[in-house]
Amino acid sequence: MFTEQLNFLADKKISLNAQDNPELSFQLRKLICLFRRIPSDLKNLELEQKLVCFVSTAVQNGYYKGQDFILLAIDIVEFYRKYSCDYRVLSTMGYFCQIHFSVYELYYKYGLAYKIGGLFVNHWKYYSKKKNSTISDLISNYYLVYFNGFIDNEPNALQCIDEINAQDYLMSEAGLYQKKSIILWLYENYFYKRNDGLFFLTQYEHDNTIKKKIIAITNKRK
Repeated sequence: MFTEQLNFLADKKISLNAQDNPELSFQLRKLICLFRRIPSDLKNLELEQKLVCFVSTAVQNGYYKGQDFILLAIDIVEFYRKYSCDYRVLSTMGYFCQIHFSVYELYYKYGLAYKIGGLFVNHWKYYSKKKNSTISDLISNYYLVYFNGFIDNEPNALQCIDEINAQDYLMSEAGLYQKKSIILWLYENYFYKRNDGLFFLTQYEHDNTIKKKIIAITNKRK
């Protein structure tokens, strides 16, 4: 049974008309190219042929059904999740949500959201220019899982600040939103009970949202 977002895609008939979706034909062909880069010892030839047939039929007809795309994505993600340590496999699966964003829900279902979020983080210079809300969500999930593990070691404020500064993506312009979200998450889920929590936040008081948070905390303590 599909989720609400997947049901929305499943009910659609997706046109390959250049005016409706100028990049869609290219994206489908790129999916085939990515699939063919998967190492032969990991490759499922039946699934590759199924993908080629799907794309060929879609191009010939000028459209395809959203449900058919989802079912194809399910087959591929379900089979290849066991090879997700291979970058070529991961980048192929990650491309599905760049064609139709709602497919990202399959990554959560099959336990791949963290890894695919890491894929986007590690190649942020490539993805940042065309980052959609789905990629942002997966990146946010990656950092939530990452820092949730990091605070298990009970770091102090300076150690957390150093760890944030060590993340190239979070220190980039593309990562400003996720950086702020992580800072606030760290305070709410870790620092609010510690003596160095306010010190941690004040290192980022140049951000208006965080500054308001600091003022609210300070007023509450009076």
